[in-house]
Amino acid sequence: MPNQPKQKPPAEEKNRGGRPPLDPAKRSTLYEEQRRRTAAMAEREELRNRKLKGELVSRADIEAQWFKVGRQTRDALQNIPARIAGLVAAEKKQDKCFAIIEKEIRQALEGLAP
Repeated sequence: MPNQPKQKPPAEEKNRGGRPPLDPAKRSTLYEEQRRRTAAMAEREELRNRKLKGELVSRADIEAQWFKVGRQTRDALQNIPARIAGLVAAEKKQDKCFAIIEKEIRQALEGLAP
């Protein structure tokens, strides 16, 4: 058998450094994984660029801001009765009471506007 010539490996084997060729299912899976990874990297880069441009803000910043707005709204509305109780008690007409209450609510809400 020493006289037998060496057989050349198929072209695919040769291109893979002597390793056996990938079967088509694994090749497809590898391609899909590379495609998914490339898409994820592009998406991360896009998000990073949008954040640097100021187009995106963090969820934690938004939640903190909404908490602050909610607290300010609650405080402003809860303080209305203490501010107007004497004024409303002194009024005998319903329309005057309504006007006082409405004015205070408007002022409280306007104070929250940016």
